[in-house]
Amino acid sequence: MKGKQKTRKEREKGKIKGHMTQSDRLLIERSLNEGKNFKETAQAVGKSQTTISREVKSHFVEIKRGYGSGRFNDCGNKPECREKRLCGPECTAGRHNCPACAIKCKPGGCPRYVKTTCRKLERPPYVCNGCPEDKKRCTMTRNYYRAVEAQKEYETTLVESRQGASISEQEAREHAEMIRPLLKNHQSVYNILLACPEITYSEKTMYNYIEQGVYPGIGNHSLPRKVRYKPRKRQRAIPVKVDKKCTIGRGWDDYNIYIKAHPDVPTVEMDCVEGLRSEPKTLLTLHLKDIHFQLALVLERKTSENVTAAFSNLRQLLGDDFRRIFPLILTDNGTEFSNPRPIEEASDGELTTLVFYCQPYSFTQKGACEKNHEEIRCILPKGKSLQHVTQDDMNTVMSHVNSLARASLGGRTPYEKFVERFGEQPLKKLGIRFIPAKDVNLTPNLIK
Repeated sequence: MKGKQKTRKEREKGKIKGHMTQSDRLLIERSLNEGKNFKETAQAVGKSQTTISREVKSHFVEIKRGYGSGRFNDCGNKPECREKRLCGPECTAGRHNCPACAIKCKPGGCPRYVKTTCRKLERPPYVCNGCPEDKKRCTMTRNYYRAVEAQKEYETTLVESRQGASISEQEAREHAEMIRPLLKNHQSVYNILLACPEITYSEKTMYNYIEQGVYPGIGNHSLPRKVRYKPRKRQRAIPVKVDKKCTIGRGWDDYNIYIKAHPDVPTVEMDCVEGLRSEPKTLLTLHLKDIHFQLALVLERKTSENVTAAFSNLRQLLGDDFRRIFPLILTDNGTEFSNPRPIEEASDGELTTLVFYCQPYSFTQKGACEKNHEEIRCILPKGKSLQHVTQDDMNTVMSHVNSLARASLGGRTPYEKFVERFGEQPLKKLGIRFIPAKDVNLTPNLIK
């Protein structure tokens, strides 16, 4: 009886302990939409104000898109801006009436551009739920608390906290640079942690990361004594997710909402094709869904760093054509695709494409890409080594694959449909050529 009374008292004080449920998060979202403060929200949910504050600040969704056909613009000088000729000396319409000038309203595009954020986001409730200004077509960065997304993020964090390495690729590289010279001097992990206070992991965690291959170029062979012991079990390197929140605002539901609002935007499906599991080299495939045209880029390793480098090279190679060819990309939840911002943005921060993610274990949501892999597998059978394959080889492979006529295209080839839409110049840059029907070869003898 005493226990029940204590629980009732804690409930009245709003200090019930335990994990927050989806029902709690729905109550939070509803209270925020009604304009209630954290105190009123905490009383409704049965949690403390601090818990509500941390929940909202940890799980909000950031949106950088304008309302309807409006364009995102976070320039502080926008209201009184009268800049003209941003797109060229012959323009007289000005930023408000010229779409080309409006696009230039960004860093490096307009001399008067000043990035600004809404001051209301710096104080409770830290989000735009219930904000009256939000309904007046606000064009700045907007933050929303959404219960469904918060619950998904919580569940993902809960699972990832119990498995794998809780360290990013960037941190792993930085730590490796610090500890590599000390290991060469035969210092123990204990001494290394004393010498490098920047590394806040425990000694046991350091040993685990070294054994799992988390630190590039550092393994058990780098430890002066551990190589003398017989390993109990050989473990593969644990793939590291760069941005664990990358799917927020980019999930399958978000993709369907965007496609419904923009039905004319074609989808490019992205995936990887592996060779032998013991070898690092893999293929990055980009499949233009509606015309069945596919590219294959050789990656030295199946990591997010190699994927973003491939997109950087592709963007530099294609120039302005990149935006036309890859307006929207749909991919899976692999760790190699967990850093979407460098894929979406150019080096100057300009948004050139959008990345969305399928639901976990739902490869059928990008089935066109998976289906087209069958043509690649005819030339590079599953289980065959890719170590000898070069980018020139893959250009040859994809030239033959894209020159294969498809019944779904009315007997035409993906190559012809691509030229019809984008012209032949991008294909020359990509090294893809047309192969006559009688010369198309989809056998392993194509490349040796």
